[in-house]
Amino acid sequence: MIQRALIVDDDLGMQRTVAREILKSYQVVLASAGEEAMAILARGDGIRAVVCDRDLGPGPDGLQVLGRAMELDPTCARILITGGITDEVAEEAIRSKVAHYVFIKPWERGELVRAVQRILSGASLEDDQPTQSEVRTMSHRIVRSEWERKLA
Repeated sequence: MIQRALIVDDDLGMQRTVAREILKSYQVVLASAGEEAMAILARGDGIRAVVCDRDLGPGPDGLQVLGRAMELDPTCARILITGGITDEVAEEAIRSKVAHYVFIKPWERGELVRAVQRILSGASLEDDQPTQSEVRTMSHRIVRSEWERKLA
């Protein structure tokens, strides 16, 4: 049985980019706003993964959407994507378990699907919670752009 993934982003181009990467492995459900995503999650449509942008415009933001997904199904894979985020926000998202991973745009092709598969396979994330200083360097937690890698 194919599993369902909810992609939430107010940028339709990014929505399509994420959907293309996920579509090979998951049935994709799209939402372009936090309220729309919350309604989809509330319906209980068997969503097994939520990939959500941090900034969604008016209404609930990505952290709130992922928090709701966690409340409804703690086993659901939750990934936050963003164009820019502070280390503190990334660390808090991971430590609070609202997000399993934080991906900074752009990320390497295939990384998103591998992260979802790792979460859904039950691979333990408990043993490798990062400290604040580790957040900058843990590529399995935060996938940084090539440009940021070159500057590091």
